[in-house]
Amino acid sequence: NLTDMPMKGIRQVRRDRPNYSIPRLPALALTRTFIK
Repeated sequence: NLTDMPMKGIRQVRRDRPNYSIPRLPALALTRTFIK
């Protein structure tokens, strides 16, 4: 479940900004902050 949530968040962010590429680690931290 933990990996599912961050992956979904990264996917949404990528969908919103396809031009903006985000590294996986920072993206995970960002999604974690968004969820929290």
